[in-house]
Amino acid sequence: MTQNILIEIVKIAPSLLNTLLLVAIAVVLKKPFVNDLLPKITEFKGLGVEIKLIESKIKEVEAKRAHGKYIDYDLTVLERIHNNSRLVEHRKILWIDDHISRIKDEVEILRSFGIHVDISTNSGEGLEKMQAFPYDLIISDIDRLVHGESGLRFLKEKVDMNIATPLVFFINNYEPEKGTPANAFGITNRFDELLHLMVDCFERSNNKGRKQ
Repeated sequence: MTQNILIEIVKIAPSLLNTLLLVAIAVVLKKPFVNDLLPKITEFKGLGVEIKLIESKIKEVEAKRAHGKYIDYDLTVLERIHNNSRLVEHRKILWIDDHISRIKDEVEILRSFGIHVDISTNSGEGLEKMQAFPYDLIISDIDRLVHGESGLRFLKEKVDMNIATPLVFFINNYEPEKGTPANAFGITNRFDELLHLMVDCFERSNNKGRKQ
C-alpha cells in the first residue's frame, strides 16, 4: 500500500514541481505591480481624507465671510488643484491685507497645497517684496483703514513699475455689475472662486512659458 502511494507521488512530482515553479514566477512578476499599486492606494485614501478636511475648512471660511447667508460651494476646485498638483506646488503668492487675522484660515489652506505665501499689511511693503522676490500671483484687498481704495492705487503702481505679476482682488463687498478693475486678473469675495482664479493664473503662466 505504502509502496503504491510512493509510486504515484513520483509520477506526479514533475507536474507538481512545474505548478510550484509557475506560482513562484507569478509571485515574482506580480511583486513590482503590488509594490507600485499599494502606495497609490494608500495615497488615494490619504488624499480622500485630506480633501474632506480641506472641504470642511473651506466651508467654514465661506460661512464666516457670508455671515450666515447660503452659499452654493463649488468644491470641484479641489479636484482641479489635485489634478494640477505639479502646477500648484511650490508656487509663490504675495497676499496684501491690513487685517492679517481675517485671512489666516485662507492662507493656511493655500499652504496646505504646497504654496509659499508671504503676507504684507500695506502697499509699500508689498511693492518692496515684489521687487525683491519673483511671485506667481498677488492677492490683495481694495479697502484699507488708511485709504479706501488702496488696492486700486497699488495696482496702478504695479503697472507703472512694469511688474507683470497677475493680481486678484479678494474683497468683502463684491459688486459684479462693476466688473473687474482694469489690469487686474480677477476679483471675487468667495474663496472657492479665488482658488479657481489662482489655478487659471498658474495655467496661463505655464502655457506662456511653453510658448517661449
